[in-house]
Amino acid sequence: MRAEGTKAIKFLFLVYIAFSVLYTLNYFYVVYSNTYASNNNIKPRNSLGLDFQTSEWGNDKLSWGKYRKINNITQLFRTSDYMTEEFFLSKVFSESMQPSHVIPYYFRAVKTPKEEDITITTLITENRFHVFDRLVTNYQGPISVTIHVADDEKSRDVLLSKLHDLYNGNEYMKQYVDVHLVVDNFERQFNMWRNVAKFFARTNYVMMLDVDFHPCTDFRHAILNNEEIMKKLRTGNTALVVPAFEYADLQEGLDFHTFPTKKADALELVESGRLVMFHASWKPGHGPSNYTHWYGTNELYKVTTYQYQYEPYVIFPKQSIWYEISAFFSYIFIFFFLLIKKQ
Repeated sequence: MRAEGTKAIKFLFLVYIAFSVLYTLNYFYVVYSNTYASNNNIKPRNSLGLDFQTSEWGNDKLSWGKYRKINNITQLFRTSDYMTEEFFLSKVFSESMQPSHVIPYYFRAVKTPKEEDITITTLITENRFHVFDRLVTNYQGPISVTIHVADDEKSRDVLLSKLHDLYNGNEYMKQYVDVHLVVDNFERQFNMWRNVAKFFARTNYVMMLDVDFHPCTDFRHAILNNEEIMKKLRTGNTALVVPAFEYADLQEGLDFHTFPTKKADALELVESGRLVMFHASWKPGHGPSNYTHWYGTNELYKVTTYQYQYEPYVIFPKQSIWYEISAFFSYIFIFFFLLIKKQ
């Protein structure tokens, strides 16, 4: 009886090993056999010491190198090690669900942004295209957006057709927006999509923003033209928190033309109870921003009650992770957003 039990365990173990090997082989076959047609309009990023040898996505070869100054001229010294772009991106986003194909710069903005600028990074789905179109027109600055594309030929073609219409129908879109695609069958990898948009942003500073927010003030130029604030950002250990609001009656949030564009007007709405802190029912989310203090000041002030549930909208150096509180001194800034109700 004991011998039979041992044989059964060995048999199950061998079945497990065989299944694991087959699963692994299938995984690598799916990941590394490129089933997507090449698209010559896809122009990957070519900075940070990466050298792209061709213009076809997925098969581009990257070589790593270091920049050195010789006679005041910066030169890139390449190594002899190469890898395909597809392999490189699979490693960058290896912690996401796989197989997943990242296509950077499916559309690339015609206007090259300055390094010292602020890129809004976001993600959108097909039903938010009209809201994104409004954000682009309103912001008129660099935007890096990720769009998820289901790995299904029929739905993929329909979505890409609508995306082309959206992009070509707005001149600001062509000037300022970089579009990146994530092609797979996983519908809710929101953090991965956000990270793709951030990774391919082409400016030193980014703001990770939900597409449903409407910028009521020109915070971008106000920050870039303020040397005191820029000095803080350049240190690499400052994140600017932008207080977010919504209407108590969400019906009032349907028409962004009625939104206040000055802080004084916003405060009147706050006093009347019509305008409230975003997600006021969940105070840990935005409470540490200390809205009461914000109402009475036009100066920067430090966040002093940080806790892990705090999730404000922030402007921070792209190469940093702002929520590492030990490395950052967060400041509240004096501009504001209003949330537009999903239509």
